[in-house]
Amino acid sequence: MKKVVIVGGGFAGLNCVHHLRRSKQPLDITLVDCRADSQFLPLLPDIIARNIDTNALSLPFEKLSRNDVSVVLKKVVEVKTTENKVICADSTVLAYDYLVLSAGAEPNFYNNEEISRSAQKFYNIDDTLAVLNALHDSRCLNVVVVGGGYTGVELSCALKRYCDEHKLVKRIIIIERDKSVVSSLHPWMRDYVYENLKLMDIKLYTDCAISMLVSDIVSLNNGVTFDRAYVVWVAGVKAVNINFDASIKYAAAKRIVVDEYLQILPGIFCAGDMAGVYHKGSLIRMGIQSALTQGALCADNIVALTQGSALKKYKYFDPGFIVPMANDRACGVVLGFNVRGALAQFLHYMMCIYRSWSPKGRLAIFKAIFKS
Repeated sequence: MKKVVIVGGGFAGLNCVHHLRRSKQPLDITLVDCRADSQFLPLLPDIIARNIDTNALSLPFEKLSRNDVSVVLKKVVEVKTTENKVICADSTVLAYDYLVLSAGAEPNFYNNEEISRSAQKFYNIDDTLAVLNALHDSRCLNVVVVGGGYTGVELSCALKRYCDEHKLVKRIIIIERDKSVVSSLHPWMRDYVYENLKLMDIKLYTDCAISMLVSDIVSLNNGVTFDRAYVVWVAGVKAVNINFDASIKYAAAKRIVVDEYLQILPGIFCAGDMAGVYHKGSLIRMGIQSALTQGALCADNIVALTQGSALKKYKYFDPGFIVPMANDRACGVVLGFNVRGALAQFLHYMMCIYRSWSPKGRLAIFKAIFKS
């Protein structure tokens, strides 16, 4: 029986497992992840803004463990392509015939050791609960969100809503190195987000960066300083690093460049945030839809290899995106149409319900929609 090792149990990895199972092909499947569960990351800000049950956003990997799927809770550090082996941090060795790398992304501190030690990450449920606890610390006066992209905007709005509802006197501040928040978006969306942040009384500092972070004092390179500050870092992500004994090409953010079949090397596939996929000459953005379709294609192509069939090419399709904001003023593009306000927020939650893993998760999201 052929051995398939899938590294990473996010959207891409889980969908790959699902499609391999559905194929009914006799395969020995092993899912490897350094965490004990898969977390629904798009709704982390809603733990803060709408009190979504954290258990509803978590799928323990032990629920996947059946006769046809083994789960190994270890961190993968190296792939030995010449030996068809995956090496874990504790030196555990996993042999494979086919390999899927879908370990996702992690916060990118851009080699700034001081920031990585001192700033709070925002990339999982534990991080989110740590941020919530910090809001109730009387020593914290300024919550400084570093990064004005999708996540920074969404998190800042969630923090402001929570502080207002709980009568916590905190200033919510966004620091962005670029000249504008959500600078990659269409101008009308940038303007809409900017006006909404102004409406919510969230302070913006653009075209600047942190020059020093010592204890609870933050200094910016424009001369502004905040004391009694709590820093949350959402200024970018990079693909999880795994070493290879072969020559691998990388795109921006350490994403691994794949071919049209999502292969890195024969029999080794990459999907989700780790995968550097180009469409019309540009690197596609990280996103759930891409992760899901790529995970499914990796499964289909593994089945094709076992059957001696032709591989399928990846067909990129982006249905759009929405930037949710906790006062129900969202904006985005869905199937080519501009959407904004409560309708955009509603569509965001409907898509999350559709992508949720369990009835419990869907119910929690449904309740969040109607939280005033």
